[in-house]
Amino acid sequence: MPSARIIRASVFSFLLCLFLCTRVVVGFHPFRARLVSREPISPVDNVVRIVVEPGRTSGDLVPPFAIIARVSNGAGARQQFTIRVDEREACNRSVGTNREERLDCAWRGDWSPGTRHTIDVIGAGVWNLRYLELATHHGATRAFDLIVAPAGSDNYERPGLVAVTVVFSLLVAIFLFPEYPLRRGVRWIHRSVCVVVSCLLVLSVASPFVSPYTVLLSRMAFFWVVCALATPRLCPLVYYAWSNQRESTWRPRTRCVIYALVVLALYGAVVRYRLQNEFDGNYSGFLQISKKLFDANPMLSGNTELRQSLILNDHGGYDGQFMYFEVFDPFLYQYRDHVATYSAFIDATPYRFGRIGFSLLTRVFALGRWQVYPLTMSWLILGALCLSSVCLGLLALRVGANPAWGLAIILIPGFWQSLQASLPEPIAAAFLIGGYLCLVRHQAAAAGVLFAISLLVRETGAIFVACVVVGTFIVGRRREGITVAAMSLAPVLAWRAYLGWALYSDWGMQAILFSGNNVGTPLAGIVMLWTAIGRGNYFPGLWELTRAGISYPIVLIIGFGIALAFAIRRPTAVGIAAVIYGLMALSLTYSSVWVHVGNAQRTTYELFVAVALISLVNKEQPRALRAGVFAFWMVTAAYTFIWTFDAQSIRDAITPYGGVVHRVHSASIVDVSRSSSAAAASNQPPRRDDARRMPAETERESRESLAGRRSPPPQ
Repeated sequence: MPSARIIRASVFSFLLCLFLCTRVVVGFHPFRARLVSREPISPVDNVVRIVVEPGRTSGDLVPPFAIIARVSNGAGARQQFTIRVDEREACNRSVGTNREERLDCAWRGDWSPGTRHTIDVIGAGVWNLRYLELATHHGATRAFDLIVAPAGSDNYERPGLVAVTVVFSLLVAIFLFPEYPLRRGVRWIHRSVCVVVSCLLVLSVASPFVSPYTVLLSRMAFFWVVCALATPRLCPLVYYAWSNQRESTWRPRTRCVIYALVVLALYGAVVRYRLQNEFDGNYSGFLQISKKLFDANPMLSGNTELRQSLILNDHGGYDGQFMYFEVFDPFLYQYRDHVATYSAFIDATPYRFGRIGFSLLTRVFALGRWQVYPLTMSWLILGALCLSSVCLGLLALRVGANPAWGLAIILIPGFWQSLQASLPEPIAAAFLIGGYLCLVRHQAAAAGVLFAISLLVRETGAIFVACVVVGTFIVGRRREGITVAAMSLAPVLAWRAYLGWALYSDWGMQAILFSGNNVGTPLAGIVMLWTAIGRGNYFPGLWELTRAGISYPIVLIIGFGIALAFAIRRPTAVGIAAVIYGLMALSLTYSSVWVHVGNAQRTTYELFVAVALISLVNKEQPRALRAGVFAFWMVTAAYTFIWTFDAQSIRDAITPYGGVVHRVHSASIVDVSRSSSAAAASNQPPRRDDARRMPAETERESRESLAGRRSPPPQ
């Protein structure tokens, strides 16, 4: 390798690492305290004095920090304004005639959050103070990818020596790769992007020397900067990772495992994010257990140690709590002589116990230890997501497709919702895909066992099983079809018969035939949803839920169209199942499902699984259909990471700085213009207006609304 290339790669890497050490944030603790934000304040003797009482600011607000004021000058000439802190001048700025301007200053003197301080804005003529804020930064993007802080600010964490050394080694390795020959138009676009990125880096480095500000980037922004600069050298890596050729440096099955680990890492990041920032490491927070229902459960309410180990909510809770309750008594043995007792803490006993698979798996893997039931439930779901990816990748290899299709598990919206509520849809999907893989390999007995487990977890997979069984009969594999049908349906029918025997005294024939009644006239539920949104009755003030309610039905319509096109082009068992699931998705009722879009995401996961399976043979389809499949998955990706109601939380979780940003949104921004007595009485910062609600707050409210609108099946 030429020494010039090594030197060039080392120099580029050194310059980028120098930037990494000085201008990249790996831990930022922002704080903003609004002192004046509602009514403008007129001066008294040319002075507006704001008193900052002890406790109004945080320990995160350390000098130098920003003072941001907005002054309206009504005089006929340009006026000078002085901002003083504790009788010491912070800055002097001028405001034009009959104009309202923002004044940015930096305070570098002494400051203590436990001490009383005064801030004076001084000016002559006719004017008033419309806004005043103390902050650790002058401004930032929504996700804190770019931060403008006062020059000399040290209120952020820099990467450590070990991290910088590792990054330097990786950068050298990347820049030693030969450049991939880009097409002429792409090459010019890349060069233009490099010029813009280089200007941004130079501006960031020079900012504290030529201005009173320091421009900082997050480590995720730094990652994208490196990707932009090294695109021609990263293209070969992407090609090797996605290509399906025999000469690939990775064995195909190994690639399936690697993609599955990527899936596990992304979903695991969401679990870690919420554990750290919302549940203090307690997995029971995912279950959303209602305090009222817990107290109504005679099996658990008397166990003080158990109660203290759980996070109990004042609202109605969500579906995961019922599966948690069932783990303690999966066979309805405790109150077999008076089964009506179960109705006190389980909304629809036959419906919930009909899906006993998740609770049984939890009890088995937890070895009967109640202390780890919540943890086991979360990790069973994570393991199922990983297993789904592996099985999907192996199926892709089976039909000659790219094993990177295993990454499609990331794009299924319902799985993100199920993971954050400890619900078993990913487990049902994993056993369903695994059973189909075994059937493709002519392992009928194994397929029957996996299908049976899937149906015990969630019975809606019976449509998929029925379609593939009929498909085996059509192609002449009758013995396999009989084996699969018998082994998959027998355990489910036996369990339903047991439920009928156990619950007949309280539920009658509904103990066997109970249905959630979630499907009605096609598109009727969606029309009702969009009508409610149009009238402003669908979660007023929560734009995230409105956005999801508008966009998710469109995703489902596109998915149904793709499934129908595949079924018409080449009728297969999986294609027919996809059409049926698509039709069911479009027929969901408003009162039972669309009342909250999170319910619809969970209920329609089978459509996405079926479309993923038929997408594996996409290369055999006409160009228009291939383009349609690509468009569907791109729209699904956009919905999952941009349009869904908890998209901000997902994006924060899978980025390195997510935990810090969440803490900022949920706790650090306070409106100190309200009375200190009200804040002291509530022992927390006063609540902001809806118009200024931060993403974490809106997401928390949408989750609470989901728990309050789960609409259990009618009894």
